[in-house]
Amino acid sequence: MGPGRALKADLLRLEKRSATGLPDGALTDINAVLGATLAGPVRRGEVLTDVRVLGSRLAGLAAGPDARVVPITLSVKGFKEFLSRGNIVDLSVAVVIGTAFTGLVTKFTDSVVQPLIDRAGAGKDAAYGFLQIPIGDGLTIDLNVLLTAVINFVLVAAVVYFLVVLPYSKIRSKDEAESTEDKQTRLLTEIRDALGGKDSSAAGG
Repeated sequence: MGPGRALKADLLRLEKRSATGLPDGALTDINAVLGATLAGPVRRGEVLTDVRVLGSRLAGLAAGPDARVVPITLSVKGFKEFLSRGNIVDLSVAVVIGTAFTGLVTKFTDSVVQPLIDRAGAGKDAAYGFLQIPIGDGLTIDLNVLLTAVINFVLVAAVVYFLVVLPYSKIRSKDEAESTEDKQTRLLTEIRDALGGKDSSAAGG
């Protein structure tokens, strides 16, 4: 547990320990510790001492009789997980690659696709084709431009999906599977330790 953690009944237990191995100031009364705050990090199974625990008495000596010690730690677990997954890097790479391929596809569309569409859309009348519909007063509905934009969008979407989204999804799925395995391993380890502690207590009794 980290510093600033409020001590509750479900976080503590009283164990029999050899007096010769106890550190100075070891605490022996759980009720006296409940509601206190950890002054520093404590490992699982470590004996609590008076210097590791901050109670209301110490707070009163430092800041007055009405002072109380409260946890001040911030929950940064989610932020750490966000950074550890590399989301910022992945998103940055996706933006750079997407921008670069957008420019490439746009050039390809302008220089290759657009001329082919214009050529295919041209009919016997050079002024209008079946992809250009005149509506009067010199105005036309140019479907060539629309078809070019659709092809451009499909090409960009395909490139981004197959080169960025699909590989990223596979990597993320792999990380989530490994995280699940780690949680299962940790849970099994805790169960084993708990069963081992019970066996030791039974043997000692």
